[in-house]
Amino acid sequence: MQYSDRVLLVSINSKYIQSNTAVYYLHEIIKSGGIDSLVLTHNINEDFHDILSSIMGFGSGIVCFSCYIWNISLIYDLCRTMRCIDEDIKIVLGGPEVSFEPEEALEKSNADLIIRGEGETVILGAIKGFLCGNFPNIPGLYYKNENKLIDTGYAVTENLSDVPFPFTRYMMEQEKDKLLYYESSRGCPYNCIYCLSSATKGVRYFSLDRVKNEILKILEYKPKVIKFTDRSFNSDYQRAVLLLDFIGSLRSKTCFHLEIYPGEMNEAMISMLGRMPEGRVQIEAGIQSTDDEVLRASGRPQDPGRALGNLKRIMENGNLHVHLDLIAGLPGDSRESFEKSFNETIAVLPHKLQMGFLKLLKGTKARLTIGYKYTDNPPYEVLASDSMNYLQIQGLREVSRVLESFYNSGHFREYFSYSITSSENPFSIFETISRFMKEHDISGSGISRDAKYGILAEFSKNDSKALNLLGYDYLCSFRTKVLPSFLHGRIVGKEETFDFLRKNFEGEARQLFKSCTIAQFIINECKVTYLFDYTKRNPVTGIFYSMEVEI
Repeated sequence: MQYSDRVLLVSINSKYIQSNTAVYYLHEIIKSGGIDSLVLTHNINEDFHDILSSIMGFGSGIVCFSCYIWNISLIYDLCRTMRCIDEDIKIVLGGPEVSFEPEEALEKSNADLIIRGEGETVILGAIKGFLCGNFPNIPGLYYKNENKLIDTGYAVTENLSDVPFPFTRYMMEQEKDKLLYYESSRGCPYNCIYCLSSATKGVRYFSLDRVKNEILKILEYKPKVIKFTDRSFNSDYQRAVLLLDFIGSLRSKTCFHLEIYPGEMNEAMISMLGRMPEGRVQIEAGIQSTDDEVLRASGRPQDPGRALGNLKRIMENGNLHVHLDLIAGLPGDSRESFEKSFNETIAVLPHKLQMGFLKLLKGTKARLTIGYKYTDNPPYEVLASDSMNYLQIQGLREVSRVLESFYNSGHFREYFSYSITSSENPFSIFETISRFMKEHDISGSGISRDAKYGILAEFSKNDSKALNLLGYDYLCSFRTKVLPSFLHGRIVGKEETFDFLRKNFEGEARQLFKSCTIAQFIINECKVTYLFDYTKRNPVTGIFYSMEVEI
């Protein structure tokens, strides 16, 4: 086959909605060197041969893949198949999944070159090396030369001012309506054993002026969400507050997702978060564990009491979506200590609580921990830890599926708020639901919305308040004028509803009648009436607005 010198940068994302900023950095750098470059995006859910034919159809002589745990198996298959089609095509792999065990990557892919580390200072020299037949002696290259392996080390882009602006019209047209990933810093001040950020020392920051100017340029395209990839947004307190002040002042509907270190938030940051417009910011906070010894063994010292206290204060403001993370399988974390961490964390009532499982990624210290068993293939998830056997961890996985399907759906907010605050052991609620579903052979993945409510109604069949709250949650979550029979609550009839609207919303009665439901519930032995307005959703929770009325 005849190939052009044009470089093809291939990004295979885990979902269609996701984007990959890294390949656009490289695209701009390659272009600056006078070499033609294209970015091609696919996702792992597409047909293998559709992706393969898309890549081969461009006729590029050099194809570069961005490699992560979610796409590496597919990329290895693509590389081997491409090599089978034509031995002359040049294949380059880069990214975290190939940077730490490059010999294995080279063997499994039959690639010509592995780029180790941060590729900005490497990519142009590598491409020119293919074109002139001789790679430069710079950090970040791993390849075979006359049966001898050449390893020039791990590349780090020390001067971030050399990194080009990737969010050009070319990128934004390709990634329209997708989740955008933006970095204002690289590295992390902490040394968590499970995180690849610990592979490099310290934190490097893009200048504050550059970050502000770039965000303004990105906002011209009106993205729905900009997700900061900074491992700890508040690693520099003063900088974090200044950035939040800037984000809060923007006239934009874009939501900014920030990953924070909750135990290290100062009063200025908490106050600034409290002043954010509704839905402007969502935060993700890694609690991981509330056990001091587990945190210490994980390289993540944190005052869990302070962290949870800070997050509770943020939740009380009601203007931010809050996502908390726990990790099962950390060193020294027993079944009992994890349950305790779960109970203390969910007591904050975050909008989402993710029960993750320790992934022993290549290049992390977690792989050196004694007593662990984990899957051979990505995502290298823990099977047994130094403190939990396989069956104990599998039991937690079953609970995590219930947590994700029910609590994290956001459709049972009032029900779980009541159940969790009334229980001495909230973990047992989810464990019991998990057991119930297992006994009745109910799968969590394909279960209908009404079936979920039915399960919780059965679980709470002797608790009238819980059944009424389930009815309230149902009407908040779905546009409907009908309640399932197993939920408590009474839908107010059409005539009574219209009479109420005519008396209280004279000019809007007819329109409201089409777009609202009025229902009555018994809460704490008192009859309460709510109007559910299906024209407005809460930007933080996503549920429909409701208001208490007298009828």
